Amino acid sequence: MAAIQLDALQISHPVEVVVMRLCEFDETFDYISCHKEPAIIKMLYKYRGDDCFRRGMEQYLNKLAYKNAVTEDLGDSLESAS
Repeated sequence: MAAIQLDALQISHPVEVVVMRLCEFDETFDYISCHKEPAIIKMLYKYRGDDCFRRGMEQYLNKLAYKNAVTEDLGDSLESAS
């Protein structure tokens, strides 16, 4: 089933979810998440183009190596590589 079809289901949820308790952690990594997240990365790749996407990802990984990241960090790296 395509990511868009999965996202239309009643049981769908955002990619970014706030987890308040440890028992909620496993609930966020389900079949939908495992297919929605790669679809978003693929859309970013197609939108930015190969060179820009690779530069942005390299910058993102080097800048945040051994650190925690937030969603905006990826967007910032891809934007600065444009």
